[in-house]
Amino acid sequence: MTKYKRKSAVVSAIRWTGDNFLAVISFCPEVERIRDNYLLIPLLKNAFTVKKGDWILYTDMGSDKDGIFSSYDSDKFEDDYEIIEGERNLSVCEENVELHYRIAELEIEKERLKEALQKIIDECPHPKLPYGNAIVEIARRALKGE
Repeated sequence: MTKYKRKSAVVSAIRWTGDNFLAVISFCPEVERIRDNYLLIPLLKNAFTVKKGDWILYTDMGSDKDGIFSSYDSDKFEDDYEIIEGERNLSVCEENVELHYRIAELEIEKERLKEALQKIIDECPHPKLPYGNAIVEIARRALKGE
């Protein structure tokens, strides 16, 4: 999330790219994905959709009031807002969240593959299959990381 300013208003904003759902959830926890390129943000009084490329804005209403979420068309946002100099750009952190999520998915897939390879080794009827011994040897090497 990066801070932007428009005349006298300062907002925090994140752009929905279609690939940064986890970063958007960390910015706006109530968001729901309704289609590949669309999000639904339910609010107390109303809800709004955000299409891929649009910005989700959060306007802080002061310490005693909750802030307000809204959406902004991508073309208009770039015309109306500018980055506040010196504000920390969290896009790298947002990318790290996405990368950690993908790494976790790959670790799960790696475990599934290990289980499948072990099953081949344990259950392959060597003499009955043509090349059975070669298949088992390939599975063993794959488990060892060769």
